[in-house]
Amino acid sequence: MALKRIKDFPDGSGSLTNDDIFIFMDDPSGTSVTKKISLSQISASIGGGGGGTSNVTISNSGLNRVLVSDGSTSGIVGQANLSFNGSLLNVTGSGNFNTALTVNNTGVSLVGHTHTSSNITDFNSSVSGLLPTIENSGDNRLLTSTGTTTGVNAESNATFNGTTLSVSGVFVATSGSFTQRLDFPLSYFTVSPAVSGTVNDWNPGGVSDVIRASGHFTARINGLVDTYGVDALLLYNVGTSGSITLTHASGTANNQFLVPWLGDYVLDPNGGAALIVRDKVVNKWRIT
Repeated sequence: MALKRIKDFPDGSGSLTNDDIFIFMDDPSGTSVTKKISLSQISASIGGGGGGTSNVTISNSGLNRVLVSDGSTSGIVGQANLSFNGSLLNVTGSGNFNTALTVNNTGVSLVGHTHTSSNITDFNSSVSGLLPTIENSGDNRLLTSTGTTTGVNAESNATFNGTTLSVSGVFVATSGSFTQRLDFPLSYFTVSPAVSGTVNDWNPGGVSDVIRASGHFTARINGLVDTYGVDALLLYNVGTSGSITLTHASGTANNQFLVPWLGDYVLDPNGGAALIVRDKVVNKWRIT
């Protein structure tokens, strides 16, 4: 067909097709090479896929979604579960790292572990070696080590509810101070044995700071077992008829009472009392 000048074509005079030919000259004023190129060649050279009418299409688009190819020459898909806002890469689902994962320039090893959110929040015992297993668990119980690298035990006799520390048993403080008074109800630390006749190396039973003993007729005690478990105790005779005598320096050596006047200490019925303190230097009980 005859060539026309560009200005001879009115606007909207037609659409381009693959067999349309374009003429290009390196130097129109000289004798340089003139090139004849079809529209399909131009499309191929710029990656348009041919035809001159192909456009890139983004499906499933959304703000900050990472784009991936759909496998075709022009299709792009926005990933709803993978987004990047310029500072945070957010992944919804699982991630596979075939080489290495680095966080803050430090390599993180993920070999051999698959952990779900329930494994982490519920201290799931199936996650071997990652999180401890809590034995004997209960609300507000204090946690102590079992002596292993992962074992944790919840103490049923020690609880803290955010305000009150409760201990069932013996409370021992080797040092320190308390900003408020410690109130120990008498019933928590009381045993009430009956005693009669002559008793050597007496063991009242239980472990208590207060012993309310009942004397039947006349009772004599030759020493208190040194393994009783307290450093000091208050002994009452709550009987109504018989006295209780604590014998000075009688019984097994480590269990003996030491009375200041080197004689017997008598607890009369109806409230006679003695404060008994363990002297760990001489390994005896001193009556004060």
